[in-house]
Amino acid sequence: MRYSFGGSLVAAAAMLIGLLLQACTVGPMREPTQTGLVLYTQGARQHTATVQLNVPPQDVYTAMLRVIRGRKDLKLISSNDRRYLIEVVQGANSITAQATPQDNYSTLLMVWAQAGKNGETGRDLALRAVNQLCTELAIECRMQDL
Repeated sequence: MRYSFGGSLVAAAAMLIGLLLQACTVGPMREPTQTGLVLYTQGARQHTATVQLNVPPQDVYTAMLRVIRGRKDLKLISSNDRRYLIEVVQGANSITAQATPQDNYSTLLMVWAQAGKNGETGRDLALRAVNQLCTELAIECRMQDL
């Protein structure tokens, strides 16, 4: 199976050090038509979850904003409509997400999370954010260890 990341160095680097694989299909209870790759990485202070979605980048960005507006515990710090980039805080936790266009019909979503000192891990925060967005987009997601 071949994945095309449009020459994105970030995606290639994330792919090499990813820890999770997730299959994604658009629509409820349909047979997978394409496989998306979810990767999780951990830095000194940030945790990153990455997924390639077969959804246009504008739709992913709009869904991110819908999720934020629907949750009173999230505060939108900044957004960039041209770069499909958002920054959100939830108490001591912070999340930055960007929907990077691969083409007009697919998106590389990157979520960077930093958990505060509330006992939650950055890993849980990043993966929960990706999972909530998949739910908002009606994409079935299954996590599998590599």
